[in-house]
Amino acid sequence: MTGGYVYRGGAFPAFQGRYFFADFAQGRIWSTQRAGAGWSTKQLERDTNDQFSSFGENEQGELFVIAIGGKIYQLVDTNAPRPALDGTTFVAAPTNAVAGDIVSYTLTLRNSSGASNGSVQASIQIPNAFRYVPNSFSASTGAVNQANAPTLTWQGAIGAGQTITLAYQVTVNNGFVGAAPTVAVVTVPETGTFTREAALTIRTSGAASSDPDFFLPGTQPEHLVDAIIDPASCQGCHTSPIYGAWRGSMKSQAGRDPIFWAALHIANQDAENAGDFCLRCHTPRGWYDGRSHPADGSILEATDLAAGVACEVCHRMIDPQPTGGEAAAVARDAAVRGAISPTLPIDHVGSAMLILDPEDNRRGPFALSPAPPHPKATWRTDFLGQSGNPVTEARVCGSCHNLDNPTLSWDPVAGRYAPNAEDMAAPSFAQGELFPIERTYDEWLKSDYATSQGVFAPEFAGSKPDGIVRTCQDCHMPRTTGPAAIGDVNRDCVTNGCLPEHSFAGANTWAPRLLQDARWRLKATGDAVHLNAAMVSARAMLQRAATVTLDFDPEAATRQVTVRVTNETGHKLPTGYPEGRRIWLNVRAYNADGQLVFESGAYDAQTGVLTDDPYLKVYEAKLAIDSGAAITETLHFVLNNHVLKDNRIPPRGYTVAAFDQPGLRPIGATYADGQYWDVTTYPLPDDAVAVAVVLYYQTASKEYIDFLRARAARMAWCWGRCGTI
Repeated sequence: MTGGYVYRGGAFPAFQGRYFFADFAQGRIWSTQRAGAGWSTKQLERDTNDQFSSFGENEQGELFVIAIGGKIYQLVDTNAPRPALDGTTFVAAPTNAVAGDIVSYTLTLRNSSGASNGSVQASIQIPNAFRYVPNSFSASTGAVNQANAPTLTWQGAIGAGQTITLAYQVTVNNGFVGAAPTVAVVTVPETGTFTREAALTIRTSGAASSDPDFFLPGTQPEHLVDAIIDPASCQGCHTSPIYGAWRGSMKSQAGRDPIFWAALHIANQDAENAGDFCLRCHTPRGWYDGRSHPADGSILEATDLAAGVACEVCHRMIDPQPTGGEAAAVARDAAVRGAISPTLPIDHVGSAMLILDPEDNRRGPFALSPAPPHPKATWRTDFLGQSGNPVTEARVCGSCHNLDNPTLSWDPVAGRYAPNAEDMAAPSFAQGELFPIERTYDEWLKSDYATSQGVFAPEFAGSKPDGIVRTCQDCHMPRTTGPAAIGDVNRDCVTNGCLPEHSFAGANTWAPRLLQDARWRLKATGDAVHLNAAMVSARAMLQRAATVTLDFDPEAATRQVTVRVTNETGHKLPTGYPEGRRIWLNVRAYNADGQLVFESGAYDAQTGVLTDDPYLKVYEAKLAIDSGAAITETLHFVLNNHVLKDNRIPPRGYTVAAFDQPGLRPIGATYADGQYWDVTTYPLPDDAVAVAVVLYYQTASKEYIDFLRARAARMAWCWGRCGTI
């Protein structure tokens, strides 16, 4: 017999406390363990053709056996879970640099399962665009080798559930511009080889300098220590109501929307670098990393575009006003907020004037224990809360869903919004000082929804037990129940809060279809399941957004129909981006033979033409350019400085006084205090005996699409596919 050792290692829990020994003559390895005052029946572990002469133990307590002839074997548990390093990440910080900058790279090996039986190896080949910073290569455990730089190698054991961090630095060389990815190759004995890529863009010096004309306060480009991560990494833990719903939303697809890209192209034609202002909202990952210059988005990374409004944009957001939460979050938020200069206006939010935590500290509505596997801290804050102060919670949404033109400031002498001085930021960012493009948040803020009482609207409230709607999130992130993430994170809407579905349902059923068109350079055909689900959600939201009733007496001497449209939303109906967005009434009357004898609001779906008629009722906002000498209606949103029409129906709680401010007050319509409906009467022929009324919604009118087609269609549909524009 060949005596051995009791296993004291950490790689194979099933071996713990077992004594391993061998039968020299028969080549068998046995084990036993303590059982009371004696030992258990020996267990055959391996039957071989070798003759074992000795056992050995390394510093980690792992066991080895030596055979005659010089072979050395490690004892491993073949039934143990294999290592799983799917969560491994490789990142550069910053992800945007110029010649001479020092960039830090971190390869984080995350093992979510069993230990590796042998050494894991990692190899990194540093591209020619960089110079390795000598002696900067380090690892939290294992052996690093920089002797062959620019090739760096590491090897070491990785235990069950262990995370190992490798880090090094490089200097950016002269003469390189554009994408410069670095690839790490990782080899695991049990599972094979995989790669991770760290993205970095090299730009010319000064290329990321923002145009002062479009400056808005808040966290600025390249102020983040930790870049916004690829949202695809969130899919590994979060369930379909979180990640899947977000993936299909227009929030997720904001960087791919073809209508957006056409509008951006025209904005850049109208005002130099206007696209930077647009990219701030639609591709914040790229904007914060300094890739919004050139302002046509040509150096944005594929991940920037696919990320849209990425998960971390909201979950690293800090309330511009001091509010509550976990103590560590409150302290951190105060420190970050205090470092922002210039400060944000205290009476106004919007235009993506966001404050983000420079580091990857995440915030949400719940205090989580144990802490989730995020790189840094995870906190509960009132700002990202649920069922707290509705104004505090909705401010998250208002941060983008109020929109001002930073180049147009109110001129009290001229009595209109006028361009700021060239190459100068706006003198003020306070409420009413800049021309309002959208005011969805302020519309809600002046409504009955933005109160502690809220509005009883169970059709929007989802699984909320009280059926009360207060915040934007109550409608657009429907409350439901079930698992939010792996690890038995369940929400029941009673004892531990609701599961907020991240669908962000709005009214757009058209763009999700466009994004599945194979001709579009930024097509999202891989997201078809999520996009189709989003269309269903948007259609359901539209069907709940208004109530239409009619009053018609087929026996009356004078035939007429009175149609009432009631706004069931928490903002104007419709709301948001004014160009081309509208709803209208289609009213049809029939005689006793079923013949059409009257129609208002006729629409030809083949040509896209809405027929103008004397009784046509369209709810919309129209903008214009006020030059001082003339007012001209246009669709050039970056140039418009005047609201020509806004007859959109206000929400519950409307008062003339509260809405008497730019971007809110009705123009071309009159609504009394408390009125959140509109009534229209249509005269009908004497033989009318039946009436049908439909309220239609349109994301973009034919006039707007024709405008885009005439000025930007080739760019929008072909950029990157059809050659030089």
